[in-house]
Amino acid sequence: MRSNRNVVKSLFAFFLFLAGAVYAQSYKVALAQIPTTDYYKSLAMAIGEVSGAALDIQIVPLARSVYLIENKQIDFSLPMLAMKDAAKVQALGYDYSTTVLCQSSFVLVTNKSKPVDIDDLKKGNTKGFKIEADVSMANQFEFAALPSTNAEASIKKVSAGTIDGYIHGQAVTDAALKAVGATNLKRQLYENLDLVYTLQKGGRGGAVDKLLADAIKKLKDSGRYDKIMGKLVKALTFNDWQP
Repeated sequence: MRSNRNVVKSLFAFFLFLAGAVYAQSYKVALAQIPTTDYYKSLAMAIGEVSGAALDIQIVPLARSVYLIENKQIDFSLPMLAMKDAAKVQALGYDYSTTVLCQSSFVLVTNKSKPVDIDDLKKGNTKGFKIEADVSMANQFEFAALPSTNAEASIKKVSAGTIDGYIHGQAVTDAALKAVGATNLKRQLYENLDLVYTLQKGGRGGAVDKLLADAIKKLKDSGRYDKIMGKLVKALTFNDWQP
C-alpha cells in the first residue's frame, strides 16, 4: 500500500510540474544586434529563469526591434537609451521600462581651439554649434544633432575644424580617437544616459514592467547580475583620459 501511495504522489508531482510548464507565461523578446548583444542575451535568459517565464528571444537589427515593439509584435526589447526630453519620450511609439539596467557614458569630442558649451547644448544649442552624432541617435539629445554614419570620419572633421563636436558612447568614441590619432582634440563627459527596456505603448507600470523589475532585483540581490553584466557596466562607466 505504501508503495502505491508513493507512486501516486510521484505521479501527482509530475503532473503538477507538467501543468506549470504548460501554463507558464510566455513572452516574445527582441535583442538589438550590437557588439554587446551577448551580455543582454545572457541577462534575458537569467530573467526567464528567475521569473519562471518562458522567453522567446530573437536577435534583430536595432531598427527592427523598434518596429516590432511599436507594432506590438513583441512584449519587450533591449537595450535602449532613454531620452530625457519629456516631449520626445511622449511621442515615441513605445514606453521605457521603470527598471534601469545601467548607465552609459556619452562622450563629447571637441577641438581644443574651439570650446563647446555643454550647458548650451542641453538648452537647445542656442549658439548654433555643429555637432554630429550617430544617425541612430541623432534625435536622442536636447538639440538637433547632425547625423553621422562613421565615427572616425566625424572625429577627423572635428580635428580639421569643419564641425564643432561629435557625440557617441564612450567605447565608440575612444576607439575612433585612437584610430585617428589626432592630438588637438579634447574628450569630456556629455552625459550618462540610462539603458532601459522598451515596452509596448501603455505598458509602463504593467505586468511585463513588473516582471522585469522583480527579476532584475532578484538577480542583483543574488549577485548574479554583477556576474553577467559587471564587465559591461565597467566599460560603460566614464573613464577620464585625453588623447
